[in-house]
Amino acid sequence: MKTPFSGGCACGAIRYECAEEPLRVYHCHCTDCHKATGSAFHTGLLVSREAVRFSGTEPKTWDRPGATIFTGMD
Repeated sequence: MKTPFSGGCACGAIRYECAEEPLRVYHCHCTDCHKATGSAFHTGLLVSREAVRFSGTEPKTWDRPGATIFTGMD
């Protein structure tokens, strides 16, 4: 993946730029991701906090505990 890369939320209130390549890219097929995307899966990526800068509205977090599906991510 070419770095830096940038993006933001659908409404445009939050923007981000990431200065490093993702640590991991994955597809999730859980029921929550089906509902959130309206698709059979969600594609996501993991990056270090230090590599990401946000601008615009302050991002908020939302946690939903679930089963651990990844292994070997020490």
